[in-house]
Amino acid sequence: MEHCREVLQKITFDAGDVLVTNLYRPILEILDDTSGGGHDTLIAACSAAMYVRAGAGGDHPNCAANLNKALAGQGRSCPVTPAPWNLFMLAPVRDGQAIDYVRPTCPPGGFVEVRALIDCLMVFSACPDDVYPTNGGDGSPCDVALEVIRRSLTD
Repeated sequence: MEHCREVLQKITFDAGDVLVTNLYRPILEILDDTSGGGHDTLIAACSAAMYVRAGAGGDHPNCAANLNKALAGQGRSCPVTPAPWNLFMLAPVRDGQAIDYVRPTCPPGGFVEVRALIDCLMVFSACPDDVYPTNGGDGSPCDVALEVIRRSLTD
C-alpha cells in the first residue's frame, strides 16, 4: 500500500486509479466502487499479537493467520504480513495526524470492481476484528460475495 499511496499521492483510492506492486508494476485497476469509498490503506492486518495487546487473547481468529493459511494452500508462505488494502474499512485521518476508527458505511449491495493487470495471487480475509469499530464493532457476521471473472486484458 505504501507504494500505491506514493504513486497516487493519496491515502484512499477511487475508480480509475491503478494500484502498483512494491516494484512499481501496475497490478490492479479500480473499475468501479459503489461502496462510498474511503477503503483504508493505513491499518495493519489484524494479528495474534494485536489481539494479545488488546486483551482478547492470542488464539483469536485474525487476518494475518488467514493470509498464511490461504498461501499455504497454494504452496507459498509470507513471513512478513504485507500492508493490506482494507476494503470497506474506514479509518479516516483527523487533523492530518490522528486515525479515527469508525464503523463501515457501505450500503447493502455496495461493491468494488477491480481488474488484474498482471497475473497475481490475491488473498481476501473477512476480517474477524471485533475490538475496533472498523468492522461494525459488534462481531456480527455479514454476507460478503467475491466473484472472479476470467477475461483477457483486452476486454
